[in-house]
Amino acid sequence: MLRRIVLSTLGLAVATLLACLVGAMILLATHQNPLDAAQGLWNGAFGSDIQTYATLSQTTPLIFAALSFMFAFRAGIFNAGGQGQFIMGAFASSWAGFTPGLAHVPAALHIPLVVIAGFIGGALWSLPPVLLKIYAGTNEILTTLMMSYIADLLNDYLVLDVFRASTIQPGTNAQTPTLVPSATFPTLFPHSPVTFLRPLGVLAAVLIWAFFQRTVLGYELNLFG
Repeated sequence: MLRRIVLSTLGLAVATLLACLVGAMILLATHQNPLDAAQGLWNGAFGSDIQTYATLSQTTPLIFAALSFMFAFRAGIFNAGGQGQFIMGAFASSWAGFTPGLAHVPAALHIPLVVIAGFIGGALWSLPPVLLKIYAGTNEILTTLMMSYIADLLNDYLVLDVFRASTIQPGTNAQTPTLVPSATFPTLFPHSPVTFLRPLGVLAAVLIWAFFQRTVLGYELNLFG
């Protein structure tokens, strides 16, 4: 077990080092200083408290998107439609946050409803490729990838037309109505966009690892994959 963890960590370190070397070679070939670029990347991501909070906030959904891909991949399914599922899950969560029918629901119930709506939206968007694979033998890489383009355009239509906020004037950035306060996630730090979903994503990664390593069903999915 320890040997596998060490080898996995070493492999990630080598891959990261090779990526840095390739990037440095490209910068040198274009007469740029790799150290200046690295410093710019670091300052942009962690140069101040505000930038650090922004990085933590913006990478939170990427954790869940990566976990969704990894879970399917371990079971032998190459889900290339994570972007589309993310978009539709995000829209479903937003709808649960701004729809007038839920405006007076207390936050203790509204926030879980927003999260559940996101789960349902993403899962339903992945259903057509699943059905096509089961009943028509269609390759899931193609169908999930193409569904992402459909999700992108459908989201544009819903935001620009169906659920466009009435206060947004034509020619300006379109958006849906603002989420009601009861649908807003509590933050971990004052005046920051980092919510409790950040540690929840880390916890989800640990639980999924334990699922594949310590449960019978996880072993069976690994074997199937």
